[in-house]
Amino acid sequence: MQAVREVWRNLLPLLSMKLYFEGAAVLWGFIPIYGIIKGIRHRLHWAMASNVLVFEKLSGEAGRKRCRELIQEAFSLGVRTLLTVPALLIVGFLLAWLVAGMVFEAFYSVGFWVLIAVIFWMSIPASGAVNTFLYLEIQKDLNPSAQTGGTEKTSGSGLTFDISKGGIIPKKVAPALKYRTKGIKNYLKIEAERSRQC
Repeated sequence: MQAVREVWRNLLPLLSMKLYFEGAAVLWGFIPIYGIIKGIRHRLHWAMASNVLVFEKLSGEAGRKRCRELIQEAFSLGVRTLLTVPALLIVGFLLAWLVAGMVFEAFYSVGFWVLIAVIFWMSIPASGAVNTFLYLEIQKDLNPSAQTGGTEKTSGSGLTFDISKGGIIPKKVAPALKYRTKGIKNYLKIEAERSRQC
């Protein structure tokens, strides 16, 4: 029940940030060439919104500013991770389906549904996981002072970081990495237990 309340509490701030970036991307899309590049940048901001809200508890103007900061430092990495690689995978699968269908006609019907399933998987569960790992990678790249020693640092935005094993990650995010092999459900359970104890 507490998880449902937490989701509901975060839903409106998340929708607000997402709609802001999506609206800006759509408007920029009306301008040829330059508008497409700006639209891609706004969609990358859109992708960071959920991570910023969940891990850093930032929303509204502060959340939007943080999304811009993250993508400012890792625009090319974001484009490769969230746009280029998924597009190449889908095109590759589409070509394989067409070639296989020309050789064996029965592959057309089966391949079509497999293609739909692959696109769905890449659009929702896979993209969500990749999005989170991209966020964690950007956080590591934004804090190269990991070699200076110590276990905690505070960023300019007031976010506390845990420094361990040569990498820096937000302190709130550290448990997620620890339990990533067991999935996000375990992390959410641990967070729910901690909040009950407080």
